[in-house]
Amino acid sequence: MVEFAGPARVLMGSDYPAPMGDEDPIGVVEACQFGPVQEMIIGVTATALLRINP
Repeated sequence: MVEFAGPARVLMGSDYPAPMGDEDPIGVVEACQFGPVQEMIIGVTATALLRINP
């Protein structure tokens, strides 16, 4: 997905409160070894989209 849409259009989400998904989503992203765009996927893109001041 990162290759197709670009890192600025991919962000990590949650299935909460549904009991599905991964117990460690950040670990899954880190295991993919995205390099410098990893921080975008984990939170930077979401904060920009939601206009949250970190």
